Amino acid sequence: MKIISVVGGIDTIYYSIFIKDESKVSLKKWIDHIAELKKMGKTIIRSSPVSGETGLTLGIYPGIKNTQYKYVVGNDDFKVGMYHTESVMDMASPLYILLASKFLAEHGYEKCIEQVDYFCKYILELDISSRRLSRMDLFCDSDELFLTPAHLKYFIRTSKHADFHTPATEDDYEKLLPLDAKGFERYRQFTGFTFGRRGKSIYSRVYLKKTEIRVSEKDYLLQWWQDMGLRIEKDIWRVEFELKRQQLKDLGITEFSQLNSESLNVLWEYLTSKCLRFIQAKNKWHTERTKPRKAWKKIQAVKFIVKNTVKFTEKMPQAFEATVNQIYGLLSKLAVDYSQIHQYGEAVGMDFAIDIVRNYYAEQKFTDKVKEKENRLASNKPILERYHQG
Repeated sequence: MKIISVVGGIDTIYYSIFIKDESKVSLKKWIDHIAELKKMGKTIIRSSPVSGETGLTLGIYPGIKNTQYKYVVGNDDFKVGMYHTESVMDMASPLYILLASKFLAEHGYEKCIEQVDYFCKYILELDISSRRLSRMDLFCDSDELFLTPAHLKYFIRTSKHADFHTPATEDDYEKLLPLDAKGFERYRQFTGFTFGRRGKSIYSRVYLKKTEIRVSEKDYLLQWWQDMGLRIEKDIWRVEFELKRQQLKDLGITEFSQLNSESLNVLWEYLTSKCLRFIQAKNKWHTERTKPRKAWKKIQAVKFIVKNTVKFTEKMPQAFEATVNQIYGLLSKLAVDYSQIHQYGEAVGMDFAIDIVRNYYAEQKFTDKVKEKENRLASNKPILERYHQG
């Protein structure tokens, strides 16, 4: 058994929500209320309780630049941009939704959309008529990929534009990035590549994600990587594709129902084989740490599994808590023992420990079936011999 070296998923989703005409009055009231709070310098808004719940505390954020969505509310999980007009000729959607990457990682996109729908229906009191996908980011993280500026020439791409990945804060990156022992001192701030131009084509990035999260404060990724089986003591590189509405439309993806496992797998194969691929020959120069060509093949082979996940906020029945805590302790010990036997730097993730148990059970089940068949054949041997002789 080997530690998983790549994991992938949907990183960000933007989509529009259209509401029925009778709901526009309720939306206008909310916008007026938020506008009044902004004038007063308020930065939070508390919703009324629903069905015995405690209500919801939301932040008030600046409007979305260069759009008509001047009023934005939300929290760390999702943000809702609001827009209202009396013009019947205006085709803009009243709501523009952003699902945060952490929210998606914890719950899966289907459950996230369900929770936003709940918010719109019971908090904003809006009746949704339709949704339209505006943007989706697909990604894959690898603990085996390692690139230097010299690797740029090995990327074959449909977009002519290519550049070095620009750090959010170069001073911070200069402090964080170590000098490479192989003589790449002049590339101290190198963090990856970008391909294409945002909005005009499929925009992709291949960059050092582990370093970026120290600046962007997405520390939850470290735990998520570990749970997924990545070795967080290594550099984690991300391959990411940003698909906006026009690109999604060109690819034939316009509805959320199309975001199933089969469609996403076909899309990922297209993105990593046609839009952007790595073609370094087997015998070409490579770093001692890894061969990027081999790592890229694993990235291409990523398969997406779309499934509903339970809400992490649901309280577990008290009767199960003791059993679950006991199982969790045993799995944690298994993860530590397995890592020590195989001399890994850190304990493998919890999901990996569960896979160990699952695979062991499958092997035992298979062995039992083989033994059962052998015993059955042994007991029938005289009959088989008579049949053969006859």
